[in-house]
Amino acid sequence: PVGDARAIARHGRNDLEAPAIALCPAIADVLAALHGTAPWLARMSGSGATCFALYDDEHSRDAAAAQIQAE
Repeated sequence: PVGDARAIARHGRNDLEAPAIALCPAIADVLAALHGTAPWLARMSGSGATCFALYDDEHSRDAAAAQIQAE
């Protein structure tokens, strides 16, 4: 990979995401909710046990957590 860590992460992918969503559609719902909080990256980790989002700063992270908890 070329570039800084953010660029490499943004251009990466998880080949297990589509099969995991086919088996467990709730993963797509979780990713959609995370994307709705405006992270710079939201992904499924590994085979789908965890989804995560990364934010530019603590304020954005905390606002996203509050938004997710309110839903």
